Amino acid sequence: MSKPEDKKVVDYTTNALTLRDIISLQQSANILQRKGEYTKADEKYLKALEVSCRVSSENPKNSSHNIRIISLRSEIFSGIGDSLFQAGQYNLSLEFYKQQLRTISDTDDDKGKALALYNHGCCSYQVRQYESSIRYHQDSLSILQQRESSNELISLVEDIEIEELKCRNLMFLALNHSD
Repeated sequence: MSKPEDKKVVDYTTNALTLRDIISLQQSANILQRKGEYTKADEKYLKALEVSCRVSSENPKNSSHNIRIISLRSEIFSGIGDSLFQAGQYNLSLEFYKQQLRTISDTDDDKGKALALYNHGCCSYQVRQYESSIRYHQDSLSILQQRESSNELISLVEDIEIEELKCRNLMFLALNHSD
């Protein structure tokens, strides 16, 4: 007969392996996407999404493990949206960016929310939803500026990523003559 502690160790190990699998699939998809192999990338993203959904259903809703899975799922939706965007399938890409925004909206991941809004804004522009596009970029920039004014400690890498995203939003808004 096994002890409850043994089950916790098995659960932790299984969850760690599954999380590693999701990250591995996502990273493989990212590499394929950079190489322009969008169909193969999307296959990897969809497999990562499938594994993340299975793992989420097996874990308590607010566990730290599940919170990380939600963040990864948002990144996966973003990756699929990026592949479709690069392939010129803007309407379909927009659907995945909407899913990215829905997925990340209930978390504390401000950088993830800002990126989701930015992606949504870029894609909205491509489908000629100009006013929506400007609003998404403004909302993204607003989140980043609010985060900047807080005294939250962040890593240098994350700080650089946030500054880059702010610059991309500012450039878009400047090019579209928005206040």
